[in-house]
Amino acid sequence: MSDDLVTRREFDALASRVTAIDEHGSRGVQALTMQLAQMSKDIGRLEKSMESHEKVHTAEAADRRSSRRWIIATVIAAVGAVDVPLVTILLSRH
Repeated sequence: MSDDLVTRREFDALASRVTAIDEHGSRGVQALTMQLAQMSKDIGRLEKSMESHEKVHTAEAADRRSSRRWIIATVIAAVGAVDVPLVTILLSRH
């Protein structure tokens, strides 16, 4: 079983890096805390934005539904306006 042992030089290099991180006594926790706080604010803004975006999509879907209904009603009325006189003329010829 071969374990890779850490040399004293590698250990000292790692210790100096940890010491450098701990310059202000926080070991980087303060910076991480600030980043997490900013991220939670960003998520809140994103959720608000997504809610308003969803409302826009819902309104657009309702508008499209209404438009389709108007088009269908107009087509039916146009067909009725053309077909009724045509059928009357054709039936009167016989």
